[in-house]
Amino acid sequence: MPEAVLVLAALVAAPYAPSAQSPQELRADVIGRSVAAVEQLSPDEHAHHGHAVAEGQTKIACVVELMGYAPADAKRAEDVTTAYTYFLCAAGAAGQPYAQASRISGPAAVDLRQSPPLVHVPEAGLGYDERLKAIIPAEYQDWAAQGFRDRGVPEALLPKYEAMLVASP
Repeated sequence: MPEAVLVLAALVAAPYAPSAQSPQELRADVIGRSVAAVEQLSPDEHAHHGHAVAEGQTKIACVVELMGYAPADAKRAEDVTTAYTYFLCAAGAAGQPYAQASRISGPAAVDLRQSPPLVHVPEAGLGYDERLKAIIPAEYQDWAAQGFRDRGVPEALLPKYEAMLVASP
């Protein structure tokens, strides 16, 4: 009889259980959450990582290339705890042309368990390699050191920046 109750409970709960996402949907969701996390960093937080952001450049547009995530066998974006990314951001003031924007790029580990997510960026300067190794798994370290593999990702920043900062004051 207890088995029948468990089967019945499983049947009732099945329509409400979250289903697995396709690999493309999963990647898109993780990228979207990572972009939002990096864009939420303040100019001061970017400066703390060694990235120069000029006074008044308070709006930030970013793009992210996903190197991988943990756990690697996640089936839903909600199951992903950490995203390993390479990001490019442009910081500017409203109406400031892209050519005058501060650019910020580098590898990051985005802790998606937190709300808001925590973005871990290795601080620039002496000891950078050790800090990179501390946050990016070995399988992604060469990628993280070399930058974007998909040139379409950084090229997508210009139209995004212009839509966010130039088109609207």
